[in-house]
Amino acid sequence: MNQQLSWHEAIEQVLRDNEGVANLGVLYRDIQKYRDVSTNRAWRATLRGILYREMQKKRHIVHVGLGVFALKEFAPEQSLFQSLTRGEKLTRQRFSHAEIEGMLLELGNFYGYDTYTADRQRVFDGKPLSAIAALREIPPFTFPDLLKQARNIDVLWFERKARPFPKFAFEVETTPEFRRSMLKLYQLRDFNVALYIIADARKKVMFEKHLQDDPFHSLRHRFTFRSFDDVVRLYRLVVQLPELENQFFGFQLRRAGVV
Repeated sequence: MNQQLSWHEAIEQVLRDNEGVANLGVLYRDIQKYRDVSTNRAWRATLRGILYREMQKKRHIVHVGLGVFALKEFAPEQSLFQSLTRGEKLTRQRFSHAEIEGMLLELGNFYGYDTYTADRQRVFDGKPLSAIAALREIPPFTFPDLLKQARNIDVLWFERKARPFPKFAFEVETTPEFRRSMLKLYQLRDFNVALYIIADARKKVMFEKHLQDDPFHSLRHRFTFRSFDDVVRLYRLVVQLPELENQFFGFQLRRAGVV
Protein backbone atom coordinates (compact mmCIF):
# COMPACT_ATOMS: atom_id res chain seq x y z
CA MET A 1 0.00 0.00 0.00
CA ASN A 2 1.31 3.44 -0.90
CA GLN A 3 0.38 5.71 1.99
CA GLN A 4 1.77 8.76 0.19
CA LEU A 5 -0.96 8.97 -2.47
CA SER A 6 -3.61 11.62 -2.02
CA TRP A 7 -7.25 10.66 -2.53
CA HIS A 8 -7.20 12.17 -6.00
CA GLU A 9 -3.98 10.36 -6.93
CA ALA A 10 -5.29 7.06 -5.53
CA ILE A 11 -8.50 7.31 -7.55
CA GLU A 12 -6.54 8.06 -10.71
CA GLN A 13 -4.28 5.07 -10.06
CA VAL A 14 -7.23 2.70 -9.60
CA LEU A 15 -8.67 3.93 -12.90
CA ARG A 16 -5.32 3.34 -14.63
CA ASP A 17 -5.15 -0.14 -13.12
CA ASN A 18 -8.51 -0.82 -14.81
CA GLU A 19 -7.60 0.49 -18.27
CA GLY A 20 -8.85 3.98 -17.50
CA VAL A 21 -12.48 3.10 -16.74
CA ALA A 22 -14.11 1.72 -13.57
CA ASN A 23 -17.44 1.64 -11.79
CA LEU A 24 -17.93 2.84 -8.24
CA GLY A 25 -17.81 -0.69 -6.84
CA VAL A 26 -14.35 -1.27 -8.33
CA LEU A 27 -13.15 2.05 -6.91
CA TYR A 28 -14.38 1.00 -3.46
CA ARG A 29 -12.66 -2.36 -3.79
CA ASP A 30 -9.30 -1.20 -5.14
CA ILE A 31 -8.80 2.18 -3.45
CA GLN A 32 -7.58 0.31 -0.37
CA LYS A 33 -4.44 -0.67 -2.26
CA TYR A 34 -3.37 2.99 -2.16
CA ARG A 35 -5.17 4.48 0.86
CA ASP A 36 -5.51 3.31 4.45
CA VAL A 37 -9.25 3.63 5.09
CA SER A 38 -9.31 1.71 8.37
CA THR A 39 -9.57 4.86 10.52
CA ASN A 40 -12.16 6.63 8.36
CA ARG A 41 -15.67 5.23 8.73
CA ALA A 42 -16.96 7.60 6.06
CA TRP A 43 -14.27 6.82 3.49
CA ARG A 44 -16.81 5.81 0.83
CA ALA A 45 -18.48 9.22 1.17
CA THR A 46 -15.04 10.85 0.96
CA LEU A 47 -14.30 8.98 -2.26
CA ARG A 48 -17.63 9.99 -3.78
CA GLY A 49 -17.03 13.58 -2.73
CA ILE A 50 -13.69 13.64 -4.56
CA LEU A 51 -15.33 12.23 -7.68
CA TYR A 52 -18.15 14.78 -7.47
CA ARG A 53 -15.70 17.69 -7.19
CA GLU A 54 -13.65 16.39 -10.11
CA MET A 55 -16.73 16.21 -12.29
CA GLN A 56 -17.78 19.71 -11.24
CA LYS A 57 -14.32 21.04 -12.11
CA LYS A 58 -14.27 19.01 -15.35
CA ARG A 59 -10.64 18.07 -14.82
CA HIS A 60 -9.01 14.66 -15.22
CA ILE A 61 -11.94 12.40 -14.26
CA VAL A 62 -15.25 12.37 -16.09
CA HIS A 63 -18.59 10.65 -15.66
CA VAL A 64 -19.13 8.19 -18.51
CA GLY A 65 -22.12 6.18 -17.26
CA LEU A 66 -24.40 5.58 -14.29
CA GLY A 67 -21.81 5.10 -11.54
CA VAL A 68 -19.01 4.66 -14.13
CA PHE A 69 -15.97 6.95 -14.33
CA ALA A 70 -12.99 7.37 -16.62
CA LEU A 71 -9.80 9.33 -16.96
CA LYS A 72 -10.45 11.96 -19.58
CA GLU A 73 -8.03 10.46 -22.10
CA PHE A 74 -9.95 7.15 -21.99
CA ALA A 75 -13.42 8.67 -22.27
CA PRO A 76 -15.24 8.51 -25.64
CA GLU A 77 -15.52 11.85 -27.42
CA GLN A 78 -19.21 11.31 -28.14
CA SER A 79 -21.38 8.97 -26.11
CA LEU A 80 -25.00 8.05 -25.55
CA PHE A 81 -24.61 8.90 -21.85
CA GLN A 82 -23.37 12.41 -22.63
CA SER A 83 -26.15 13.00 -25.14
CA LEU A 84 -28.82 11.90 -22.67
CA THR A 85 -27.26 13.94 -19.87
CA ARG A 86 -27.61 17.01 -22.07
CA GLY A 87 -31.24 16.14 -22.73
CA GLU A 88 -30.72 15.50 -26.43
CA LYS A 89 -33.22 13.37 -28.31
CA LEU A 90 -32.15 9.93 -29.43
CA THR A 91 -31.62 9.67 -33.17
CA ARG A 92 -31.20 5.89 -33.19
CA GLN A 93 -34.17 3.57 -33.03
CA ARG A 94 -32.29 0.29 -32.65
CA PHE A 95 -29.79 -0.80 -30.03
CA SER A 96 -27.54 -3.85 -30.07
CA HIS A 97 -27.52 -6.81 -27.69
CA ALA A 98 -24.44 -5.42 -25.90
CA GLU A 99 -25.93 -1.93 -25.57
CA ILE A 100 -29.07 -3.25 -23.88
CA GLU A 101 -26.89 -5.38 -21.58
CA GLY A 102 -24.83 -2.30 -20.71
CA MET A 103 -27.92 -0.28 -19.82
CA LEU A 104 -29.20 -3.10 -17.61
CA LEU A 105 -25.85 -3.30 -15.82
CA GLU A 106 -25.73 0.44 -15.18
CA LEU A 107 -29.34 0.44 -13.98
CA GLY A 108 -28.62 -2.46 -11.62
CA ASN A 109 -25.67 -0.57 -10.13
CA PHE A 110 -27.82 2.54 -9.77
CA TYR A 111 -30.54 0.62 -7.91
CA GLY A 112 -28.04 -0.77 -5.42
CA TYR A 113 -27.40 -4.28 -6.72
CA ASP A 114 -24.14 -6.05 -7.49
CA THR A 115 -24.23 -6.78 -11.20
CA TYR A 116 -22.84 -9.62 -13.28
CA THR A 117 -22.72 -10.34 -17.00
CA ALA A 118 -21.70 -13.35 -19.03
CA ASP A 119 -20.50 -11.01 -21.81
CA ARG A 120 -17.66 -9.10 -20.16
CA GLN A 121 -15.77 -8.42 -23.40
CA ARG A 122 -18.64 -6.72 -25.20
CA VAL A 123 -18.75 -2.93 -25.37
CA PHE A 124 -21.45 -0.43 -24.46
CA ASP A 125 -21.04 3.30 -25.12
CA GLY A 126 -17.26 3.04 -25.41
CA LYS A 127 -16.94 1.01 -22.20
CA PRO A 128 -16.28 -2.74 -21.93
CA LEU A 129 -19.05 -4.43 -19.96
CA SER A 130 -16.33 -5.65 -17.58
CA ALA A 131 -15.85 -2.01 -16.51
CA ILE A 132 -19.57 -1.66 -15.75
CA ALA A 133 -20.37 -4.96 -14.01
CA ALA A 134 -19.71 -4.85 -10.28
CA LEU A 135 -18.77 -8.54 -10.10
CA ARG A 136 -15.95 -10.32 -11.91
CA GLU A 137 -17.28 -13.74 -10.98
CA ILE A 138 -20.71 -15.03 -10.13
CA PRO A 139 -21.17 -15.50 -6.35
CA PRO A 140 -21.32 -19.17 -5.25
CA PHE A 141 -24.98 -19.08 -4.28
CA THR A 142 -25.80 -22.67 -5.24
CA PHE A 143 -24.41 -26.03 -6.43
CA PRO A 144 -21.56 -26.04 -8.98
CA ASP A 145 -23.60 -27.54 -11.83
CA LEU A 146 -26.29 -24.85 -11.50
CA LEU A 147 -23.67 -22.11 -11.14
CA LYS A 148 -22.17 -23.24 -14.43
CA GLN A 149 -25.53 -22.65 -16.13
CA ALA A 150 -26.19 -19.36 -14.34
CA ARG A 151 -22.84 -17.98 -15.54
CA ASN A 152 -24.27 -17.92 -19.07
CA ILE A 153 -27.18 -15.61 -18.26
CA ASP A 154 -26.80 -12.22 -19.93
CA VAL A 155 -27.27 -10.01 -16.85
CA LEU A 156 -27.84 -10.81 -13.18
CA TRP A 157 -28.51 -8.43 -10.28
CA PHE A 158 -27.43 -9.74 -6.85
CA GLU A 159 -28.44 -8.35 -3.48
CA ARG A 160 -25.54 -6.73 -1.61
CA LYS A 161 -25.11 -9.11 1.29
CA ALA A 162 -22.39 -11.33 2.72
CA ARG A 163 -24.11 -14.31 1.07
CA PRO A 164 -25.73 -12.81 -2.02
CA PHE A 165 -28.51 -14.39 -4.04
CA PRO A 166 -29.71 -13.22 -7.46
CA LYS A 167 -32.84 -11.04 -7.37
CA PHE A 168 -33.23 -10.19 -11.08
CA ALA A 169 -32.18 -12.18 -14.14
CA PHE A 170 -32.27 -10.80 -17.69
CA GLU A 171 -31.92 -12.51 -21.04
CA VAL A 172 -31.60 -10.16 -24.03
CA GLU A 173 -32.98 -11.93 -27.09
CA THR A 174 -32.34 -10.56 -30.58
CA THR A 175 -33.27 -13.79 -32.41
CA PRO A 176 -36.52 -15.81 -32.59
CA GLU A 177 -34.94 -18.42 -30.26
CA PHE A 178 -36.98 -17.57 -27.17
CA ARG A 179 -37.03 -21.08 -25.78
CA ARG A 180 -33.26 -21.22 -25.28
CA SER A 181 -33.25 -17.92 -23.36
CA MET A 182 -36.25 -18.90 -21.29
CA LEU A 183 -34.65 -22.23 -20.40
CA LYS A 184 -31.58 -20.43 -19.08
CA LEU A 185 -33.80 -18.37 -16.79
CA TYR A 186 -35.87 -21.41 -15.87
CA GLN A 187 -32.81 -22.94 -14.18
CA LEU A 188 -33.24 -20.33 -11.41
CA ARG A 189 -36.82 -21.41 -10.64
CA ASP A 190 -35.98 -22.52 -7.07
CA PHE A 191 -34.74 -19.05 -6.11
CA ASN A 192 -36.69 -15.89 -5.37
CA VAL A 193 -35.58 -14.16 -8.57
CA ALA A 194 -37.57 -12.18 -11.14
CA LEU A 195 -37.08 -13.55 -14.66
CA TYR A 196 -37.01 -11.05 -17.53
CA ILE A 197 -36.94 -11.57 -21.28
CA ILE A 198 -35.87 -8.40 -23.13
CA ALA A 199 -36.67 -8.34 -26.84
CA ASP A 200 -38.25 -6.41 -29.68
CA ALA A 201 -41.81 -5.41 -28.74
CA ARG A 202 -43.15 -7.27 -31.78
CA LYS A 203 -41.95 -10.56 -30.28
CA LYS A 204 -44.16 -10.38 -27.20
CA VAL A 205 -46.75 -12.63 -28.86
CA MET A 206 -44.07 -15.27 -29.42
CA PHE A 207 -43.01 -14.98 -25.77
CA GLU A 208 -46.59 -15.44 -24.57
CA LYS A 209 -46.97 -18.48 -26.79
CA HIS A 210 -43.95 -20.13 -25.16
CA LEU A 211 -45.44 -19.47 -21.72
CA GLN A 212 -48.26 -21.86 -22.61
CA ASP A 213 -45.78 -24.72 -23.12
CA ASP A 214 -43.97 -26.88 -20.60
CA PRO A 215 -41.92 -26.33 -18.57
CA PHE A 216 -42.76 -22.61 -18.49
CA HIS A 217 -46.51 -22.73 -18.01
CA SER A 218 -46.31 -23.51 -14.30
CA LEU A 219 -43.99 -20.52 -13.83
CA ARG A 220 -45.73 -18.10 -16.18
CA HIS A 221 -46.31 -15.63 -13.32
CA ARG A 222 -42.52 -15.46 -12.75
CA PHE A 223 -41.60 -14.46 -16.30
CA THR A 224 -41.83 -10.85 -17.48
CA PHE A 225 -41.45 -9.45 -21.00
CA ARG A 226 -39.96 -6.00 -21.52
CA SER A 227 -39.10 -4.43 -24.86
CA PHE A 228 -35.83 -2.83 -25.90
CA ASP A 229 -37.68 0.49 -25.88
CA ASP A 230 -38.72 -0.07 -22.26
CA VAL A 231 -35.07 -0.46 -21.23
CA VAL A 232 -33.93 2.58 -23.21
CA ARG A 233 -36.78 4.69 -21.80
CA LEU A 234 -35.91 3.80 -18.19
CA TYR A 235 -32.19 4.34 -18.79
CA ARG A 236 -32.84 7.75 -20.31
CA LEU A 237 -35.00 8.84 -17.36
CA VAL A 238 -32.45 7.70 -14.78
CA VAL A 239 -29.56 9.41 -16.60
CA GLN A 240 -31.55 12.64 -16.74
CA LEU A 241 -32.73 12.39 -13.12
CA PRO A 242 -29.92 14.58 -11.65
CA GLU A 243 -30.82 17.46 -13.97
CA LEU A 244 -34.52 17.07 -13.18
CA GLU A 245 -33.69 17.12 -9.46
CA ASN A 246 -31.56 20.20 -9.96
CA GLN A 247 -34.44 21.97 -11.70
CA PHE A 248 -36.86 20.96 -8.93
CA PHE A 249 -34.74 21.46 -5.79
CA GLY A 250 -32.16 23.93 -7.04
CA PHE A 251 -29.39 21.41 -6.41
CA GLN A 252 -28.59 17.78 -7.18
CA LEU A 253 -29.52 15.26 -4.51
CA ARG A 254 -26.66 13.06 -3.34
CA ARG A 255 -27.32 9.35 -2.87
CA ALA A 256 -25.21 6.92 -0.89
CA GLY A 257 -23.36 4.76 -3.38
CA VAL A 258 -24.34 6.78 -6.46
CA VAL A 259 -22.71 9.85 -7.94
